[in-house]
Amino acid sequence: METGATNDSGRSVVLNSALAVPLQTNKETVGVLMVCQREFDAVNKDNLRVLLAIAGKLGTFIDNALKDEQAAASASTDFLTGLPNARAPNLQLENELSRSPRQGLALTVLVTDLDGFKDVNDRYGHLEGDAVLRAVARVLREHCREYDFVARMGGDEFVVLLPGLAEADVVAKINRLNKAVGEAGRTVVADSRLGLSIGQARFPTDGRTAEQLLAEADPRMYAAKTLRKMRQGRAAMTSTAWASPVPRLRHPRGSWLPRQQAEAPPAAATRKTVSSSG
Repeated sequence: METGATNDSGRSVVLNSALAVPLQTNKETVGVLMVCQREFDAVNKDNLRVLLAIAGKLGTFIDNALKDEQAAASASTDFLTGLPNARAPNLQLENELSRSPRQGLALTVLVTDLDGFKDVNDRYGHLEGDAVLRAVARVLREHCREYDFVARMGGDEFVVLLPGLAEADVVAKINRLNKAVGEAGRTVVADSRLGLSIGQARFPTDGRTAEQLLAEADPRMYAAKTLRKMRQGRAAMTSTAWASPVPRLRHPRGSWLPRQQAEAPPAAATRKTVSSSG
């Protein structure tokens, strides 16, 4: 143990005697209670008896406090991804909204939905789907700053809070998150095509309360998802049109012609008109 310490005035004090007892429960040791003195041989059996009496009750108290803390943490933690769950964003958002005005900071709220996830679940099963969700949660956390907040709202929806991020940098952040999510999906399922539909809202432009900001970001996310599906649908139709073979019909004289040529009207006969003079 260290033989030196500092008193309330900040001066160094040399400790020459110490008495320590473990703080135990029925199953484990949760801490140590130690009493130190500057004098040599300053502790005795009476001191030990008092500490032992205190240690039993103190150990039980600490154990109960730890269990309460663990229960509170598990109640607000998503068991699959380890991220905060749907209970956490509102509280975190309230904390950020109380801090941002004091510091003159903007706050960006991103409500996201994972595109392409249903296809992974349908083709490879829920075990692979769970692995994809864990991979996505990991990269979302890795590509955010230490003081950003990422939570899983449920299913394949996530919320990201970005305090202090400049408006000009939001689009670049969204693009990086989209790219990271796509790469994370391919590490689990090689042919997956994951992406994010994202709705954003900013404090104070889009609202000043948690409810207002989420109410703005959520429908914007669904609008982005609808737009993405429409674009994918048009791309699929265009691809199908280009890939479709041209039907061929049999010419009356036996040869095969594309439908356009077979149905084309015969060319009009060209007559030469001879003009006579005189």
